[in-house]
Amino acid sequence: MKTSDTQLDSICSCQQTERTQAIKKRILDCIEASLQKKTPLELAREIANSTGIAIADIRAVLQSMVEANELAYFFHLGQTIVDKSFNKPVQVSKKILLVPPHIMLPYASDRVLIRLQQGASFGDGQHPSTRLALAGIEYAMDQIDLGGTESLNWVLDIGTGSGILAIAAVKLGMLGAIGTDIDACARHEAKENVRLNSLGDQITIQHNIPADMPPFRLVTANLRLPTLLTLRFNIAQLTDNGGAIVLAGIKSSESGKLLAGYSELDFEPIWQQSEKKWAVLVFVKA
Repeated sequence: MKTSDTQLDSICSCQQTERTQAIKKRILDCIEASLQKKTPLELAREIANSTGIAIADIRAVLQSMVEANELAYFFHLGQTIVDKSFNKPVQVSKKILLVPPHIMLPYASDRVLIRLQQGASFGDGQHPSTRLALAGIEYAMDQIDLGGTESLNWVLDIGTGSGILAIAAVKLGMLGAIGTDIDACARHEAKENVRLNSLGDQITIQHNIPADMPPFRLVTANLRLPTLLTLRFNIAQLTDNGGAIVLAGIKSSESGKLLAGYSELDFEPIWQQSEKKWAVLVFVKA
């Protein structure tokens, strides 16, 4: 049976679509697996070397993904890198969906929606430690009674950055939050994100860790290991008995040091997860 020109065109179109989708999957897999930010050319060369696909074809698909808002170009350390786009709704954890302020969802989502303005402060969902911290908060609030009997059901977020962890904790069920940051720019951006999420009555952003508050049922900190170890005595005093702490910002190889430092203060580790050599640990205070 002779194949018509129309049928041949249809077959070629399907094959081209499948090839494009395969390249897209390679690009996304490479971005997910990479520990370093990559320029478009570096990404294309890496995929070309492992697959034999022409660099020009890979870059053409890359550009189409940028135009479709699946990827975006960012300026990082003096060069242009390519990464997942956060100019559209992005699910960053099991329950949480990040939504840019200007986007209105045409559907009712069963996810917890956080509107976040992209800025200079850390905590926009792109870094693995932010996603891990959000997952840790979800785990803590699912597994532990955070209601408390002698203290309010509040969260303290140390080094709040964009305010994303404090916002997430409140949207997941905490009564209120205090976010602290020594950086004035971070405090300004966190306050704006709190406003965008209509949580001004529940979240306070300030410079210092409060000295006159009762212990918190949940304390979060997405900071590097030396700072987390230095703060462990303060965190122990600020955490209610039976409360939880979520610590992120450490490399997976540093988990042992963090475990040792907090275990000696009667914190029991209950959950740990890693992504791209970054880790989060959840403890409960005995």
